[in-house]
Amino acid sequence: MRLRTYFNQIEKEVRTARFLSSCKLTFEERPPCMGFIEGILYLLDGSELHFTEFIDAEIQIQKINYSYHYMHKNRLVFRYDNASDPKARKLATYPHHKHLSNKLLPSQPPEFREILEEITSFITL
Repeated sequence: MRLRTYFNQIEKEVRTARFLSSCKLTFEERPPCMGFIEGILYLLDGSELHFTEFIDAEIQIQKINYSYHYMHKNRLVFRYDNASDPKARKLATYPHHKHLSNKLLPSQPPEFREILEEITSFITL
C-alpha cells in the first residue's frame, strides 16, 4: 500500500467515524517512503482521541512509532503505544502495550479502525 493511499484511508475512517464532532489531522510525507500522521478527534460525548503514527511504507505499511490516547473528561480511558516504557518490559508483546487507568496489558499494534471500534463501545450520549 502506498503512503498516500494509507493517509487517505485514515482520513476516510476519521471522516466516517460514528459520534465524531470535529477533528484536526496532519499528514506529512518524509521521503523517500516515510510518513507522519497526527490527529485529535473530538467526539460528541466530550471524549477525545489523540494519536500519532510514524510509518515506513517502503515495502508495506509498518508502524515505527505509534500512540492512540483516548480520554474522557481529561482522564485516561486507554492508550496503545510502543514507547520504551520500563513498566512494559515484562510483557510478552514489548514494546507494544496497552495502558488502562490502573493497569498495563500486552497488545499487538492495533489498526486505526480497531481503535475507532473500541472507542464506540465507550461512547455514551
